[in-house]
Amino acid sequence: MFDQPLPHTMYVDKRLSGIQAVQTLSCLSWTHPRKEDTFVLDFVNQPEEILKAFQPYYEQTLIGERAEARQLYELQAKLDSHRVYFQAEVAI
Repeated sequence: MFDQPLPHTMYVDKRLSGIQAVQTLSCLSWTHPRKEDTFVLDFVNQPEEILKAFQPYYEQTLIGERAEARQLYELQAKLDSHRVYFQAEVAI
């Protein structure tokens, strides 16, 4: 089913900050039933700087209007029809 290698390990040898750090390190966050963990070996960045880059995404979540179950099912049907993902890859 999933014949591509799963991203697991990343070696970082350049300075990352802000959105660049988030986008680069988030590549490892893909999930799959065969994937249990990830590993980053960072030779350059300080943990505090990486944490600072991710903070805007964890400090607050903006919530708009509440979604009704019907809206979620409609969205699921649209995604299914456009083959955005395969249902076997998504835990329902």
